[in-house]
Amino acid sequence: MADQVLSTSFIQNVFDKISLERNMDLWLSADDAKLQERLEFLSEYEETMFKDQLFNLDKRSNLGKNPVLAKAFKMKADKAAKTKDFIQALALYNQSITFAPAEESSLMEDIKCQRSFAMDNLGPSSKSTLNLDHSETIG
Repeated sequence: MADQVLSTSFIQNVFDKISLERNMDLWLSADDAKLQERLEFLSEYEETMFKDQLFNLDKRSNLGKNPVLAKAFKMKADKAAKTKDFIQALALYNQSITFAPAEESSLMEDIKCQRSFAMDNLGPSSKSTLNLDHSETIG
């Protein structure tokens, strides 16, 4: 019975589809330091891109606009900004914008204002390492 449940799970199905024989030493090793290498290896397979789960609108309805999540991310970002962790604040403001509905214009304006404040307070070395193009495209 447990074997049937395991073999029908999404993760098990993915593992069944990809050939782990390509690098058996990596999978048989008990060395936890190889976790990053294992993840990079798995990311080479199309089955692990989760396209259906992320881009199929019927299956990702729970990832849509959500003002509660937008406000929660903004609150976390505000806390990070207060402790002068502007990189973390910027990441959280970007998440907040991702979930903020367009009809919540005052919330969106507030998030963008706070995000600008966080960007202004980043040091020059931090700004050069961030992908600011991404943050500009989402809001």
